[in-house]
Amino acid sequence: MSAPATPDDPFVLDIVSVTFGSRDFTAFTTDKFNEALSQNPGVKTWSFDASTDFFQPDPNQKVVKACVVVYRNTFPNPDGSVSWSNFKSIAVDESHPAVTLVFDGVGDTAWISPQPPASGQYIVAAYWYKVDVTKGVRDQYAKQGFVAGTGVSIVVDSDALEVQDPSPGAFKQCSITYGNWVYPGQWMFHVAVDLQSAATWDLTIPVVFPPMAPTQSHISATYVKFSNLNNVLGLYPQIYAANGGNLIWDGRNSGYLIAYAKTTNAIELVQFAGCQEREPYFLAFAARDGSNVWGNAIDTVYATSSSAGTPITCSSKMSQNAAQITFDETNVGPPTYRNRDLRLNIYAATWGNKDYTDFVRQQYVSNTIANPPTDISNSWSLAANLARFGKDPDQWTHKSCVIIFRVAYLIGTTPGKIGNPKDPPPGDQSYNADTVREVFTDEYPVLEDISAFQVAGAIENGNITIDLLKQDLTPMVWPSPITINKTQVYTPFIAKAVWVNLDVTKFVQDAVTTTWTQAGPSVTSVPVSVAGIGGGEDPWPANPLKALTVLVGYNIQNQAGNYQWSVLYARKLDSSSASWNMLIPATPATPQAQWPLTVTPFRLPACNSVTFKNTTSLTCWPQIVIDGGQVVWDGKAQANSDNWKIATGQDKSLRLIDDCKLVQGNPYSLTFRCDSETWIPFTGWIVASGSTPQYAATLTYLPDPNLSASGKYQVLRENALVVQ
Repeated sequence: MSAPATPDDPFVLDIVSVTFGSRDFTAFTTDKFNEALSQNPGVKTWSFDASTDFFQPDPNQKVVKACVVVYRNTFPNPDGSVSWSNFKSIAVDESHPAVTLVFDGVGDTAWISPQPPASGQYIVAAYWYKVDVTKGVRDQYAKQGFVAGTGVSIVVDSDALEVQDPSPGAFKQCSITYGNWVYPGQWMFHVAVDLQSAATWDLTIPVVFPPMAPTQSHISATYVKFSNLNNVLGLYPQIYAANGGNLIWDGRNSGYLIAYAKTTNAIELVQFAGCQEREPYFLAFAARDGSNVWGNAIDTVYATSSSAGTPITCSSKMSQNAAQITFDETNVGPPTYRNRDLRLNIYAATWGNKDYTDFVRQQYVSNTIANPPTDISNSWSLAANLARFGKDPDQWTHKSCVIIFRVAYLIGTTPGKIGNPKDPPPGDQSYNADTVREVFTDEYPVLEDISAFQVAGAIENGNITIDLLKQDLTPMVWPSPITINKTQVYTPFIAKAVWVNLDVTKFVQDAVTTTWTQAGPSVTSVPVSVAGIGGGEDPWPANPLKALTVLVGYNIQNQAGNYQWSVLYARKLDSSSASWNMLIPATPATPQAQWPLTVTPFRLPACNSVTFKNTTSLTCWPQIVIDGGQVVWDGKAQANSDNWKIATGQDKSLRLIDDCKLVQGNPYSLTFRCDSETWIPFTGWIVASGSTPQYAATLTYLPDPNLSASGKYQVLRENALVVQ
């Protein structure tokens, strides 16, 4: 059972566990105490007989049984606060049946919650018949180590428990009371008990479920089916939050009994079960009374409402100490998408000789928020004219508009900024920092790309219309590295190159590959002409000034598909006999924005130093990211990573310019990297400075069930600490 981590009232009795023979009577005894308390409120002692007159039915006939009680109580402190006492225990046999629980607070000392080990479990008390064997059980538990997803078997004999056999050859019970960690100061208490006469036998402490934190993320899913492969028990499906372990959905409350070899209908994680978008969950099975829960403590499922997540089946087959739960992804077909969930992920947009990526993206996002797509209609149009783009970026010439995008699907929303419809377009004369009033929204889309890169464009006074229901959804195939001087390297990746509205991607990529192969990593000069890049085709014969737009990706850390993107664009005079050259740099320029754009709704002032404080039970390292989530400084990745490790209750300070080599005046966001490899949500932006106040970021656990972020680790900001 569980009790509040911080009690409010003194002299409250918490019956942690009660065993009699081979049976757990905790719930039964608690009910009896509550009945007595209702008839005599205010009592501070309570007695019962440890006999079959009280405990019925007899769990082990013709066997002399012991009764083991573990309890605690609250008591007042001199300052008026209330604390839990340390655990107390009583062990008697049927020949001395009277048991009295005293909870008047006299002589009590406060219980200090231990820091949870990797298992998220600790031994409260253990008895072999009437003998206290807590030390022997704790020693065994510590020696075995923790393996996620399995229980811990405790050997019950005199050598293993470090005591003499209390009654050689006789049936006698072993009772182990243990706690499963929930959040700091809060534990769920259980008891494992059995009775045997063998000289040596095993008692299993069941698998910790839900565990402290997921050890391996698994798969995104919209629907889950639960299948019972156990041939004895009828089971009920359950869903637990991976962060915090809270029970989110309980099939026992909905009549979801699963008989042997039966499978539930598909359960929609977000819409039906109440899971949060993009959060991890454990799938489990429970007995009817909830006394036993079996779950997969290793794998998690990430909930999504987009219908794009793979439908999976969670199957269970019980073993002695855990559930063998598997995820079946076979025969489900390719992911399917609701038409209404399809979105454009705009990576680049140019108008004439200007980069309008942010403006075009915000135009699209604002439109989809105001006019959500449907399953029947999901298209968007953009007029390539001065009325839409404002002041002419290149007067007295004809222009073209190019949009480079990938088809994506909507997997969630986040706080972000959108363009205000009342703001002037970027090319307008009145467009400046004083006139633009960005609008913050909680509905900024979070996207997951589906397709490869695609292009849409139009010449001036034309119209671009993109119908997402008619786009090619062929998935992206990322390029492989090439060998230069016996070393595998990635060349700049030309996602798309467009000359007016002519796709010239292959020509530009070939030029880059040839240059790097012959000269190693270096700047590539791409000749632009009708005879060269156009292959003899003139995309706009009436206009000798033609724009070339290139979206180029620069590989990060030699990882396939991991790129930083740059938009290159130019517009110059060309002819069939003469050409101009576009230069493709060997390394990326400092990005003006990251894709897809996600912006938090507040920004902190400039600061020169940040103190990272860890108030959780996790070990973590400081991290700093830029817009879009790209990590620019990682404490764990440093050569001296141990110097940046932050243990529970500790802190580390970072000098943004000196230690992290950040760019003066640029915005950054604070986050943490945890030893469990989890990503922690980050909030707020700082601006790097060499001479202004420092700020503190705290990794804090929010256990309050009334908070919307209950059960999550979050990065919180604190007030400025002015540096003298």
